[in-house]
Amino acid sequence: MWDGEGGSLNETIENQLENQKDSSSWNPRGRFLVVLTESSNETGHLLAANLCSVLWQVARIFNVVDLIPNQFAYFPRHALNTIKISADGFNLYTWFPYKLGVCGEVQDVVPVDEWVFESNVSFLRDTNFYPVKVPKDLMGFLIKLGTVAVDPYVIMTENVTQKNGSTAYKVTGISVEIIKYVSEWLNLTYVFLPPSGNIEPDS
Repeated sequence: MWDGEGGSLNETIENQLENQKDSSSWNPRGRFLVVLTESSNETGHLLAANLCSVLWQVARIFNVVDLIPNQFAYFPRHALNTIKISADGFNLYTWFPYKLGVCGEVQDVVPVDEWVFESNVSFLRDTNFYPVKVPKDLMGFLIKLGTVAVDPYVIMTENVTQKNGSTAYKVTGISVEIIKYVSEWLNLTYVFLPPSGNIEPDS
């Protein structure tokens, strides 16, 4: 939760994440709700994108909903009388890590719902705040795989210097075959990093 006091938004979120990491219940794959109780000069959309980016960069959190006040003038709220906010409701945002052809960085956020404070406090659309975010088809996204060269699980068979000067590593073994199968099933593209273990390629 951020109320505009005690440091910038990014600093507050980073500090809270570092404190949470020491908890025995810490789970970056869990469901997160980030609440802002103070309006900002930035739009809710930009604030949400920044929040999601910080959570992803610091702790690889993607299953998050940002609850951000809209920009209307303040008036008392009976339903939330313990929180001072400058809005007549909240907008809810989230992001999806496998959209727009980019993986591993926050490109955009999407509105989930709107929480309005009228005669009855309610959500306009009553949607699922935490939908499935990892699709069955990962659209060929690239992953880099680190391995430990242990026969018969991972065996380096060849390393090839490519035109751009980089080295491509070809490996085989029981674990590698499992990776190939899973990658085909999920539609992933993968490259192998150099195996550790100082094992030379088979001749």
